[in-house]
Amino acid sequence: MPIHLNAARSFAWRAYWRSPKVLVPLCLSLFIDVLVWLLPYWQLSFDSDFLTIRYSIYVGTNWLAAKYFIFLPAVICLIFIIVNTFISYTVGKISLILRSIILWQTVIICLAFCWLEILLIVFNS
Repeated sequence: MPIHLNAARSFAWRAYWRSPKVLVPLCLSLFIDVLVWLLPYWQLSFDSDFLTIRYSIYVGTNWLAAKYFIFLPAVICLIFIIVNTFISYTVGKISLILRSIILWQTVIICLAFCWLEILLIVFNS
């Protein structure tokens, strides 16, 4: 019977946030997302209402987009953080390993979006 009570207590929402296995990847992914939000402010000047977005030399086209389009990777990264945190909480009731895999997957996805933002800034500066 004590095993059942420990299991019920460990899957509470409050205990979920206190676990270092949850807190470390979640804080790391949020730090990366904040970095993705701040990179355009540090590197680009937003003098005009539009920004030329260059993606690849193979496509050969430049897109003229609104200046807030450069923040799209940061928004998508934040959506991934929210959705994967909710999924890891619900899956964490079944398997703790899957919970950790999902949270570290979020960190890797945020790193990929950070790299995309760096490439967009390098091509646009």
